[in-house]
Amino acid sequence: MLFLVAGTRRRAAEHGWSVRRTLACGRTAHRIWRHWFERAEQPRLARLQRWPVPAPLPPWLENPILLYRNLRVTLRTRREREGVPLLPPTFRALLASLAEQSIAELRPPVVAERPPHLREAVARALLATPLAVGATRRGVEARPLWAAANVTAARLLWLLTAPWPWRPRPVVRGPLRARQEARCRRAPWRR
Repeated sequence: MLFLVAGTRRRAAEHGWSVRRTLACGRTAHRIWRHWFERAEQPRLARLQRWPVPAPLPPWLENPILLYRNLRVTLRTRREREGVPLLPPTFRALLASLAEQSIAELRPPVVAERPPHLREAVARALLATPLAVGATRRGVEARPLWAAANVTAARLLWLLTAPWPWRPRPVVRGPLRARQEARCRRAPWRR
């Protein structure tokens, strides 16, 4: 759904990938999200559905899940969503603790064994690429170029060195795959 909304071709152009690889990444990202949602977020929402909403709230804010999601978006993006300022402080603190727990679950844990100055070394290596050398020849200042290299290095290291924080889902084989595997077991000479 993410790549349907965001556009596969646009994502492929942004990251320099083929459309096929982009679709594969989108499927993997959706599997990770679905696994997290089924394992952690759905029980939290079911528990939240039974919470009583404070009485002075307007009727359009009586859904605790909507309030939780608005507060979660507010904490994640640092932009105030509708209805969040109207919440009583204690109820807001309860929802905020749930939302922060939910946001923290989707972040990978910090890797302790990462070498100390790895990000600076990767940033310096990025400054030596033909793209960065061409930018300095065109008159781009050193400070924005160094900042961009640091941001890119941090993103690359987060992707490459972060551990896999989710337990993989069990492989569920459909009927076609089961028939193919049964055929292979019956005919060993095809291997």
